[in-house]
Amino acid sequence: MRALLVAAVAVACVEGRAEQCNIDLYPSTYPPTEANMTVPYKVVNLDLLPMDRWTAIGTEYKAGINKLINVFLNHSVGGPSTPVGHFVERVLNADSEKLLSKLPKEYAEEIRGLSMVTGLDLGYMILFQLAYELEGLCTSIVAQDAEGKIWHGRNLDFGLFSGYNWTEPEGGGFPGAWELTEALRPLILKVDWQKNGTTIFSSVQYAGYIGVHTGMKKGMFGMSVDSRFDNNLDKYLLDWLFGSYEGEFLTLATRTTLTQATSYAEAKQQLSTFKTVGPSYIILSGIEAGEGCVLTRGPNMVTPIDTWDLADQLKKNTYFVLETNYDHWKKPPIFDNRRDSAVDCMNNTIGQAKFNGFVSLYDVLSAGPNLNRLTTFTWLAHPATGEHNSYKRRCTGVHGGHGVPGSGTWEFGCAMW
Repeated sequence: MRALLVAAVAVACVEGRAEQCNIDLYPSTYPPTEANMTVPYKVVNLDLLPMDRWTAIGTEYKAGINKLINVFLNHSVGGPSTPVGHFVERVLNADSEKLLSKLPKEYAEEIRGLSMVTGLDLGYMILFQLAYELEGLCTSIVAQDAEGKIWHGRNLDFGLFSGYNWTEPEGGGFPGAWELTEALRPLILKVDWQKNGTTIFSSVQYAGYIGVHTGMKKGMFGMSVDSRFDNNLDKYLLDWLFGSYEGEFLTLATRTTLTQATSYAEAKQQLSTFKTVGPSYIILSGIEAGEGCVLTRGPNMVTPIDTWDLADQLKKNTYFVLETNYDHWKKPPIFDNRRDSAVDCMNNTIGQAKFNGFVSLYDVLSAGPNLNRLTTFTWLAHPATGEHNSYKRRCTGVHGGHGVPGSGTWEFGCAMW
């Protein structure tokens, strides 16, 4: 499936473009005030039995979660003859109880509870939890300002090749939206995970998804994860599901770390020493100068392939680490080069002397192609103070961009990814 994703993007692209910062073409105003960008706030009470923790959220968002699953099945699968369709068919035909038994009991019971409250078959709810192991196109940045403060931001893009609705206008006169992306936006939540009435950590979630891809522990560290593609495709995921491979799912491991770790160093150590099911990038931020890194993880490995530390970047007069979905020591593919334009923004348009925390991160993450038609939300965090803000995003405009066949121009607008 990962090979299909990369190959399809390559086929869809018809030309490249200069990867330059275009903040000036899409000036943002932070903080945004549009009502449709507001993310609802919820609490997950960890004192409840695992099966009951998601009852309130599952009940409130039952219709949206069911719609999401239907969109995925109708637009992403493509029938059992396709790689995705074959995978989905195998998951849905598998023994759901056997699959749940491979997960930590606490998490398995949460999934069971969500299945009951939403009315979705257990197989569908398990499939939902596998989503981030299969797909995701994201941008994460950790930066240190001139005063030594650490800031963390990310866009989460999701829904590529999930069916494109050419008749639904997104604004700016250009019609079109990815079906799965549209189904995800109403499910975005800001969540405080609480025990004994005290917040243990905070995250941004899709309702019904129990793992954590974006989170922060006040006064300790922040974390985001980006998808990574490698030559193993989904071998180890399939081996975990239907064979004897033992490993941990990325967003369940990160949730465990957010629950247990009490410092940046401890979080980094935990997330550098577990056996993963799939490849990934784990981006961490701390509270002290130099605390930030990108862990490049591969499946069937207990330690990272690479650890890219902010402290080392600072020695090279670079004040940030920036990860999209490709190994930082390699050139990104021409059909999906979100990295270089964002780096140009950070280095040349802003620079450390002018870097202004949330304002600067929001500006970079609002400029194309990092803001695109797949972007569901932007998250900004300052772990030292615990301040964090999240916004639903929807790209508008029609000036071309990478992935718009025949556009003839590479001014910023809304790239399809």
